[in-house]
Amino acid sequence: MSPNRKSYAAEPYSPHGFTTNPMRAVFSPDSAHGPNGLDYALHQPGQITHPNMDLSPKGASREWKHSLCSCSGDISTCLTGLFCPCILYGRTSYRLNQKSSKKDPTDMLGYKSTNGHCLVMGVSCGFWWLYPMIQRTRLRHLYKLSGSFGGDLVKSCCCCCCIAIQNEREVKDREENARRWAGPASTEVYISSDQMVYTPQR
Repeated sequence: MSPNRKSYAAEPYSPHGFTTNPMRAVFSPDSAHGPNGLDYALHQPGQITHPNMDLSPKGASREWKHSLCSCSGDISTCLTGLFCPCILYGRTSYRLNQKSSKKDPTDMLGYKSTNGHCLVMGVSCGFWWLYPMIQRTRLRHLYKLSGSFGGDLVKSCCCCCCIAIQNEREVKDREENARRWAGPASTEVYISSDQMVYTPQR
């Protein structure tokens, strides 16, 4: 050690570099973790994740939030799917069209229960299962959910009503959660203020 260098008393380690000694607060050449005393192994950026972040590995599939036969907490959607699956299919199609158009899928002000999707499914006697199946496949690719085309086909043929219910609940729940954390979207248009004018004093 150089004879001109001062030695300081050992102090407890702080990951943020806080110290009671003002000479060591800015620069500490004797620190074991660098001049500022920051241990990067203990303190790393990005440790707090946002609820909307997808931390699953790239290409990995995620599980469905709602099972095929679950109706707890949303009885109205289940009853609509059992007795009028075409209406529920049209509602989910409206949400997906809103999402494709970069609009809010939870905004149902422009939704009509007897829309084009509902009418097409209603008049397709014997082929009702086809439309919820296509919609389910679309949801799997959109949200990277687990499953396969064969599974979609079998489940839709066995119970297209349950598939329509699961599709609607999945889209509604995921989009409402995303909007809850993202906050309300601002529709205000920025208008620049008047430029400042300098008036010299007389």
